[in-house]
Amino acid sequence: MELAQIKYFIAASRGLNFTRAATELNISQPALTKSIKNLEVELGAPLFIRERRRVFLTDFGHEMVVPMQNILEKTQAAEKVANSFRLLRRKPIRLGMMSSVSHKKVAKLMSNHSAKSKDSELEITEMSWPDLQKALETDNIDLAIMNPTGLRMDDYTLRPLYSEKYMVLLPENHELADFETLTLSQLSGHNYVDRLACEMRAKMLKACEASGIELYAKFRSEREDWVQSMVAAGLGFAFIPEHAVLVENVIKRPISDAELSRDIHIASMPGRKFSKAVQQFYRAATRYDWS
Repeated sequence: MELAQIKYFIAASRGLNFTRAATELNISQPALTKSIKNLEVELGAPLFIRERRRVFLTDFGHEMVVPMQNILEKTQAAEKVANSFRLLRRKPIRLGMMSSVSHKKVAKLMSNHSAKSKDSELEITEMSWPDLQKALETDNIDLAIMNPTGLRMDDYTLRPLYSEKYMVLLPENHELADFETLTLSQLSGHNYVDRLACEMRAKMLKACEASGIELYAKFRSEREDWVQSMVAAGLGFAFIPEHAVLVENVIKRPISDAELSRDIHIASMPGRKFSKAVQQFYRAATRYDWS
């Protein structure tokens, strides 16, 4: 059974008109008819009933439409992957990244590395930190830039890149905007935008609870850009890593009575062999001046 035969069968079954199907496929009608007859011989049963100028699917033909369509779609998907791969000059470095990691910092690293390794290609995928772990383990990414809080340290090779404090993100016109620093108690009772996907969320809420701070998240989201946009729109404040700001019309204020920070690492799977390009990028990331 050839792929062309499957294409011809699907086209003929769609319109039940051999002439129209042949025109659509840019082949002659006799070539289409011969191909389908050969397919019927190979399958051992007729696919179509031909009555003068009319064509119908047999019961067997009806049963074959879905599996033939599946074969065609899977083949086309494989061809698409192959075509995309041929367009690449080389296999890209597959970098996974938490959405809250500073885009600007990583982009500067990429620019610095690209200037020295002009042939390198990089593909970045944003994921939640549990998805990053899974992607590393299943070899869907080569490296991950992430906060490893909650990970079993012996399962991964981790190298520190930089540290950053958690701060309060406020809309520019917020009544607390005039303070240079803020205490947790000053935030009590103010509208709060909850970053649901934050890996430090539990620690932050625990610190507020320990200080008797009342927080109610009237607005919440798992997406970093939505959280920050809601803050910019004046819907409340949020806790955020100091280098993670993505939007305008917001201000950051340090927290004076709570030491909350996180360490950003580059992670890989121990023992996994990497291409020369991945090795070079890894070294560049660990030697880069992140300050």
